[in-house]
Amino acid sequence: HIHRTRLHQLADRRAARLQRLHEVGAMLARSLDERQVVRELARQIARIFPNDIITVTHPDVERRRLATALRLVAGVERPLPEQELGDGPVLEVARTGRPVRLDEHACPQGGAVGSLLAVPMMIGIKLLGAIVLESAQRATYDAEDEEMLLTIGAQAATALHNARLYAEAQREQRQSEALADIARAVGESLRLGEVLQLILRHASALLRSEGGMVALRRDDYCEVVAANGQARLMAGMHIPL
Repeated sequence: HIHRTRLHQLADRRAARLQRLHEVGAMLARSLDERQVVRELARQIARIFPNDIITVTHPDVERRRLATALRLVAGVERPLPEQELGDGPVLEVARTGRPVRLDEHACPQGGAVGSLLAVPMMIGIKLLGAIVLESAQRATYDAEDEEMLLTIGAQAATALHNARLYAEAQREQRQSEALADIARAVGESLRLGEVLQLILRHASALLRSEGGMVALRRDDYCEVVAANGQARLMAGMHIPL
């Protein structure tokens, strides 16, 4: 009877986990904005796992830098600037692509000892980030928590990948529209001075520059025939190649 009861409890627990995973996947797929995906990820994790700190990071092993997308301390957002990656659980997760679970973990900031669970967000073999949970209590997380958070990390990686693809498509569309506008505006005038200023104005707006110039080659020199913004003073100059 005890054995059957335990099996029923295990089945109920696993069914609840599958339901939660389905809900998390559905919520993450609702947005194509990367920032919103990260916020929804943290919100769903806070509902499922006990935690004092939730951190969503983007480690760069080659540059040894760590960018923090979102950090919640007791439910309050506490931004962190980009910093050195250091030698810790996030580096191990980034290098191996495997979860790290510590029953006793000393917090570098406060020195208090608690527990930690870190998992990668991977799509295929590509690492998109890492999720780190910290608790003030020791041995907070078990193997089931590790497995579940790892699955959520995979769901989050897919959502982030889709959001980045969408953002890139939007950027390319805006750029194509801007280039079409430039070609149309430049083609409306046959006056060289107007054409050069149109080129500079549209190019500066498209590339978000503070100034620009157009130079025509004259033998071994470039003659600046048009300039705007901070480069305006260079108009008329002859610059050696």
